[in-house]
Amino acid sequence: MTSLPIGRLAPLDAGDGFGTHLADVRAGEWSDAAIEAVAPGLKAKLPALRVKDEVVGRVSPYLVQRFSFRPETEVVIGSGDNPCSLAGLGLIGVQDARAVSLGTSDTCFGCMPSAAGCRPGEGHIFGAADGSCMVLVCFKNGSLARERVKDSFGLNWNWFSRILLETRPGNRGRIMLPYFMPEITPVVREAGVRRFGGLAEGDAAGNVRAVAEAQAMALRLHSQSAGPRPERIVVTAGGSENQGLLKVIAAVFGVEVQTREVKESAAVGAALRAACTWRTGHGFPAGWEELYNAFFTSNAGRIVRPSAEATHRYHAPKGLLAAYAACGRFARGSGPDPEANIMAFRSAFPGS
Repeated sequence: MTSLPIGRLAPLDAGDGFGTHLADVRAGEWSDAAIEAVAPGLKAKLPALRVKDEVVGRVSPYLVQRFSFRPETEVVIGSGDNPCSLAGLGLIGVQDARAVSLGTSDTCFGCMPSAAGCRPGEGHIFGAADGSCMVLVCFKNGSLARERVKDSFGLNWNWFSRILLETRPGNRGRIMLPYFMPEITPVVREAGVRRFGGLAEGDAAGNVRAVAEAQAMALRLHSQSAGPRPERIVVTAGGSENQGLLKVIAAVFGVEVQTREVKESAAVGAALRAACTWRTGHGFPAGWEELYNAFFTSNAGRIVRPSAEATHRYHAPKGLLAAYAACGRFARGSGPDPEANIMAFRSAFPGS
């Protein structure tokens, strides 16, 4: 897409380039070993790789003549939706926050200074606009799984949210593994919903809370390679409208959850990246935080804070997180029956 406006082959940014698995993410260069393992001579066919935003050219004469662009219009290197969302949520250079996108797939991502500090784990490393990195973990069973549960009981999203707001954290130890489709994180190759702790298939409230809690706990458990526990979570995409989901995420992570009024974070981020690069190149440099706040000082959306009691139900030694992790290991054939963990939760939190 970046090549079309300038009328020639454009360089590739590290947001997209690292996603090819052909780059050495620590060095910020194409990996000769990876490229040669794919195809001889492939490196000569790849565009140049750039680890930081830059102007790659001006719009082509065709665009000037056909669509009346100004000839001096500059084109900044393009990127993917998630690296742009990092900028659009105001998280470039921010180490104490993480983003959760509740879309068709759920993703959890955050910024880190360099790939050198990333622990091996689930997820992937992409380049960020300022030359730093972002770590992203993707869960295929996102909003479509929530929608399957919602539709199976004839609910709308308002009722779905109301159930989550009115039922107690922990769901009395009833747990779901909502693999309506094969899962990316953790790797689950065969689709199939698993229920534990006596969760009945026809229990509307139990299944609504079970799917929401399972997805939030998966985000929490499988994003730990992205760095230390964040001090706040910024939630975006369609699910960020659901107050019940926000409350569950806040309790599971044990931190404040924020939303943004502007939901198209990728488009906002692309515009901010263009603005930052233009300003820097024309002698008006601005920090990312300064630039973001200049446009979005009133864009806080809503804030949800967890209760200490709700968070304790998940994080206690015999809490629901431990029981959920045991269910996952059992379902993937790497652990014993989780019934003892579920009973331990119920014993620790009677009447929950």
